[in-house]
This record gives sequence, C-alpha cells and structure tokens, in this order.
Amino acid sequence: MFLSFDGEPSLDLLIAAARRHGKRLYAPVLHGRTMTFAELETSAKLATNFFGILEPKLGDEIDAREIDLVLAPLVAFDNRGTRIGVGRGYYDRCFGFLRNRRLRRRPKLLGVAYELQRVPDLASNSWDVPLWAVATEAGVQRF
Repeated sequence: MFLSFDGEPSLDLLIAAARRHGKRLYAPVLHGRTMTFAELETSAKLATNFFGILEPKLGDEIDAREIDLVLAPLVAFDNRGTRIGVGRGYYDRCFGFLRNRRLRRRPKLLGVAYELQRVPDLASNSWDVPLWAVATEAGVQRF
C-alpha cells in the first residue's frame, strides 16, 4: 500500500477492507535513496518523511521479493505499462529485480491513478520497471 499524498487517490477504504479480511499490509519507508516496506498495523505510529509523506515507524519490515501485490502511486502512465513517478526512482530501484519477468513473477505492480493521468506514450528507460496493471476510476487494465 501507499499512504496517499498530494492529490493521490486515497486507499483508506481499501486498507480498511483488507484489514477486515485479515490481510497484512505494508507501506513504503524511505531510507536515503532506498525504499523498504514496514507493516502498517492499525496501531502503527506514523511519521512524516523528508518529502512530507506519512510512513509507519517501528513496524516489521518485509523483503520486497516476498510481497504479493504492490499498489504503486504514479504521476503518469501509458497503455504499455510505463510509469512515471515523482522522479526519484525509489520504485524502480526497489523492484529492479522484476525487469527479468522470466525469473521473477512477484510482486505484481499495480499502479493506482486517475484516468486523467493516462498519456498516449511515455519514453521508457532501461532502469524502468513496468506496471503489471493500472487501476483507475474507469477500471483495471492489465499490460
């Protein structure tokens, strides 16, 4: 999960539903140029990181390779699954191992966005990790 920031779609209802179904949730935690994921327990203490984004403190961390599904925020996406974030590369560095899909099939990266963030075509770089799918108010598109 991500904790919504600066106009990103809110995941509050999804977080509540996942908790009702006993799902373990993790949220990004930034450490310099790296990103890890800490458990987002109901009693988790949240703190603001250097971007002003809330993140859990003191939660159990999980290896990114052990996550099943990642809901990823984005600034823009195209119909090939190319994603642009805020430009710091946290998701691309954290999930770089997914560039070789023949060896790694999880986690699935699901972009969460508004339909107005869809653009016709984005240039991709060798370090970009493509989305598995994107969910907007118009539906879900798999790539």
